[in-house]
Amino acid sequence: GGYGNYDGGNYMGGGGSILGAPNAGGGYDGGFGGGSGYGRDPYGNRGGTLWDEPPPPPLAPAKPKAPVGKKVALDDLVTPPGRYTRPPRLVIILRGLPGAGKTHVAKIIKDKETEEGADPPRLMALDDYFQSDGQYEYDEDLEESYRECLFKSFKKNIEGGYFNFLIVDAINDKVEYFKQMWSHAKTHGFEAYICDVEGDLETCYNRNIHDRKEEEIKGLMDGWEKTPEHMNTLDISSVLQDAGIESVEMEEETPKAALAVKAEMVDE
Repeated sequence: GGYGNYDGGNYMGGGGSILGAPNAGGGYDGGFGGGSGYGRDPYGNRGGTLWDEPPPPPLAPAKPKAPVGKKVALDDLVTPPGRYTRPPRLVIILRGLPGAGKTHVAKIIKDKETEEGADPPRLMALDDYFQSDGQYEYDEDLEESYRECLFKSFKKNIEGGYFNFLIVDAINDKVEYFKQMWSHAKTHGFEAYICDVEGDLETCYNRNIHDRKEEEIKGLMDGWEKTPEHMNTLDISSVLQDAGIESVEMEEETPKAALAVKAEMVDE
């Protein structure tokens, strides 16, 4: 009885003996439970049994890796030999707490660029919109509209091709505040870099020149959003280190110069 089988011995056979008789394919015809051997069919393919496990499902295609931006040292952009192979049009977007030193960094970049005989970069600062008759008057209610004005001016400079190098100076604590600028620059052939100017709460509070309250600065720090990984970033650590050394040297030289002037006055 049973289901019979073919020469490969793949199906339960219909014989009555325990093993049955060997067939031409290498399996057994008949027998208890049918053909359990692994015979081969006339084409030489190895047979299986009804209990063979199904093949595993195909592997899902691997997800493409998210793009990661480049981290570039400032000196590689503005000093030789890096400046000779840099992208022809650049945008640097500064972000940092009040008092972190964004304006100072912007000046360093501008000075390094002009030292190489190039035109000074176009500097665009959100703080400029709060200036009134030479006085800085911060108004939180106007910040959003001023930020929109800054973006419109940025677009005009990008699209008009007036400058090949632009620097944007703003707190930019939220990604949405600078994401549009980054995208607009990229779509118009500019290479954009985000520069995080870092500073601790105490330093920023003591250095900020616009009398921002400590709780305001702490609120900005607590809600700070990280620069997205797909954006290029600018490393300014070596530049700030050099600037710090120069500052210390000037402080050390000042008392000596003052003493020399005083000595001359006494001699006279």
